[in-house]
Amino acid sequence: MVTTNIIERAFQLAPECGSIKELRKALAKEGFSQFDLQLEGLGIQRELRKLYNQGEGARKRGPKPG
Repeated sequence: MVTTNIIERAFQLAPECGSIKELRKALAKEGFSQFDLQLEGLGIQRELRKLYNQGEGARKRGPKPG
């Protein structure tokens, strides 16, 4: 059985999410826990922010306002 670590999964899910809040919900839904500790670094958050709204979820929601 192959398991994905939480950081790797966060980067996989980020393009489908619009915010860290959505990402946390998606990770929790998949059974990940203690993700706040893993995702609290500013560097990780900065890299994840670059990915938000770039995936299939963004195409369904439309362009980001602003």
